[in-house]
Amino acid sequence: MDSGNLSQADKYLLYGLLLKKKRSPALDRKLIAIMHSSRDLYEKIEAILALGEEPEKKDARRSRAGNRPGIPGTSRKKKISALVVDVHQELAKLLKKSSLKRRFAFTRIGESWDAIHLLRRLETRLLVINENLSDDEIPRYFEICRAVQPGIKIIYLSSPPRSLPRDPAFSRSTRFIPKPISISGIEDSVGELLGQGY
Repeated sequence: MDSGNLSQADKYLLYGLLLKKKRSPALDRKLIAIMHSSRDLYEKIEAILALGEEPEKKDARRSRAGNRPGIPGTSRKKKISALVVDVHQELAKLLKKSSLKRRFAFTRIGESWDAIHLLRRLETRLLVINENLSDDEIPRYFEICRAVQPGIKIIYLSSPPRSLPRDPAFSRSTRFIPKPISISGIEDSVGELLGQGY
């Protein structure tokens, strides 16, 4: 995790968000041990993020191998993970019908702050946010997402904030598309952010 740009307050915010996530009883016991350990805040965040990855490793290897059981030598190209933040289903449904469906696996979640739990676990490369974040929240949210999942690209379905951060990583990794929602605008932005070959 790259927490270099996170303030101490944002580290505590991220720590709190990670503690809220629902886990199995076995993982909850590990979480409590991490909370009571003498590690510093950064190390605790790292350890909690690693908890979410352990059960997924086997499935991720199988998915990367791309082999279908019983049919040796056949393979499927792994789809790129994309997370859609929207309280309604419509945007995710539209994206699943768009030309992006050939390369992306879309998962919908209702709230932007809850999405942080899934970024690393799903190996998310693209985040599409249909939620009104304040001008102050937009750059903070980007930094927290980037700390959890370096290289994340974010499309905000809103007008850009009045003053954009000067950080070049922000301009390289984000796009703003004012409403009404334009699927072709999202497709164009994806090409700009990830490159035409993705």
